[in-house]
This record gives sequence, structure tokens and C-alpha cells, in this order.
Amino acid sequence: MTTFAAKPARVHASGPSPGTDSSTDLAIRTFSIQPKLSRPDLSRAFVNEDAGGTVPRRNYELPERDDPTFDAAAAAALLEAARAGETASAEEATGYYWGEPRLHEHVRRIRDRAEATNDDRLVQLADRFLR
Repeated sequence: MTTFAAKPARVHASGPSPGTDSSTDLAIRTFSIQPKLSRPDLSRAFVNEDAGGTVPRRNYELPERDDPTFDAAAAAALLEAARAGETASAEEATGYYWGEPRLHEHVRRIRDRAEATNDDRLVQLADRFLR
């Protein structure tokens, strides 16, 4: 394996060399030591191809906000979205953030039903919501 040494930054007592930007020096020191690649090899963990939209990904079939069952439906939507890895989408659709204290009563009921049916994953998600 070849080891590349970074060039020392040009630094004067007063800071970086005149006419240079310290972030440029940092970029040169950081990236110039890499061998040339035809394309960057990024981990899929750092690539989010679906980012950028503010529209919820799915239809959560929520009642109107003034409906007395809205909070219960929102709690169920948040938990089910968390199971699918789409919490942000459900937050957008419901207007509630994960852990919203106003929904705790509904989440406790959902948790009790999940425990009775041995839905361990839903119990785990409800416990996290209630923290």
C-alpha cells in the first residue's frame, strides 16, 4: 500500500500565505494526496437519491385535522412510517414530530395492542416514541 504525505501548509506568523484562502489550503492538503480516480467511490450510506421532496411519500389516509380521531390516526401513521423507515414523511403528513407528547396516550394504546399480538417491533417503536 502506498502512503502519500501531505505537503505542509504555507503558513506565516499572521496566518496563511497572502492571497490564499485557508479553506483552499486545507482542501489541497486533504484532497491532493488522493490518487486520481475516474469517479468518486461513495458508500451508498452517504447517497440519498430520494432527498429534496417535501411531499409525503405515501398517502396516510388521515382524517381532517379537526376530526376527533385525527390524533389517534397520526400516532398510528408515525409508528407505521417508522417501521418502514419513513418517519420524516409521516411527520410532514401529520404535522407532528416524533415523540410529540400530545400523542403519548394514543401511542400507549397502540403499544398495548401490539404487545397483546406479539408485535415486538411495534412495541419497540412505541417505547422509543414515548421516551
